[in-house]
Amino acid sequence: MAKKPVVIDFHAHIAVTEILEKTFSHSQFARAIAKSKPGSEGIDIPKPYLDRMSDMKIRFKKMDRMGIDIQVIRASILQQCTYWAKPEVALKMERQSNDFVAEAVAQHPDRLVGIGSVPLQDVKLAVNALSLRTA
Repeated sequence: MAKKPVVIDFHAHIAVTEILEKTFSHSQFARAIAKSKPGSEGIDIPKPYLDRMSDMKIRFKKMDRMGIDIQVIRASILQQCTYWAKPEVALKMERQSNDFVAEAVAQHPDRLVGIGSVPLQDVKLAVNALSLRTA
């Protein structure tokens, strides 16, 4: 009998609530979908959608239903984009998001693989951040 192939979802987002609270109103999603104004407070994402991106139990149940064995996750750039922020502030938020992704992967290495991000609005800072993390 043939062994079932491993199914990998290469495009999955995770929500880091602390960062989302700072970035959401600046996001394209907030302006286009939720009609939020930059600088407004709160996360205008319906709870079931937010929970799918932040609650691992829900994520794994949905993965199992879809037949997905492993997800490659990253902080959701659609809602958590930091490009509007000053580079040093963005770097701090990106590091916090990357740490959150790394922790989720460490807790569930058989189900998750992580991808990090850097503040692309400052190329030198982004390259330096990458070199510091990979050294």
